[in-house]
Amino acid sequence: MNKEIKEVARQKIGEYLKSLREEKGISTYQMTKSHGIRFEAIQAIEEGSSNYTIDNFLTYISALDCYFYLANRDGKHLDHDYMISKMEGGKKEKKKN
Repeated sequence: MNKEIKEVARQKIGEYLKSLREEKGISTYQMTKSHGIRFEAIQAIEEGSSNYTIDNFLTYISALDCYFYLANRDGKHLDHDYMISKMEGGKKEKKKN
């Protein structure tokens, strides 16, 4: 993936997450106080910067009560229920394809 595509993808993801945060009525101040994510990290995520960690990203989406999962380009995706279970500390068995 070239640099320009990555930049546009980060910006679009950041814009979406910011609009979701605003829709839910969560301020950046609330996120820093209740979830321990630094303001600079929130700003980096929402602006599409490349200087934030995956831990900050996961904390951010957790603060919004959202999940993040990946799909393969062929349209097959990871078992959503299995991923959610693992994220919540469950022991659900992975589906067999």
